Amino acid sequence: DHTVGFGGSPDEWGQTTLDSMIMNGDTIEVGAAVGLHRIRHAVSTARLVMELTNHTILAGRDADAFAEGMGLTPQSLETNFSRALYEDWRAANCQPNYRRGALEPSPRHACGPYKRRQEEGGQEQGAPSLRPRSDPAEAPAGHYGPAGADGKPGNHDTIAMIALNSRRQMACGTSTNGATHKVPGRLADSGIVG
Repeated sequence: DHTVGFGGSPDEWGQTTLDSMIMNGDTIEVGAAVGLHRIRHAVSTARLVMELTNHTILAGRDADAFAEGMGLTPQSLETNFSRALYEDWRAANCQPNYRRGALEPSPRHACGPYKRRQEEGGQEQGAPSLRPRSDPAEAPAGHYGPAGADGKPGNHDTIAMIALNSRRQMACGTSTNGATHKVPGRLADSGIVG
């Protein structure tokens, strides 16, 4: 299975990132590490955040540096599988993807880099409006990944575990590499407590 962990679900730039969270059920302490680029052991990083800091969440390359400083080995999250998945997606004009709206080039027909469409007369559109959109939100065109056991198209998945030991101590954790071909910088809700 390539939907969780290193070597799966590359983003639009071909990078695989990991997001994770862990919680101690006795103390309700929590730690999270999101947007990891070089650490394969995401839940271990989240546990280090929980046990060795007063913070709840660390993100991105700074979370990688923290994990390295705590003794975890940096490694590429890329594999032959993730490289091939990314190259196949690029060859298919980056379809499907998670972009929508007034972008150039059209995310429904071409790869980026994407920019906001210019208004007539060459003026850039103003700041995004909080008014209701006249166009409904578009679901990503197509589907992601192989069909699951239920026959439905795949996309991404998350590992979630709850453990209860013989002393009735409980812990839980999640880990994911998020949606395939996501917009770079997107963080999965797996690393967010709540």
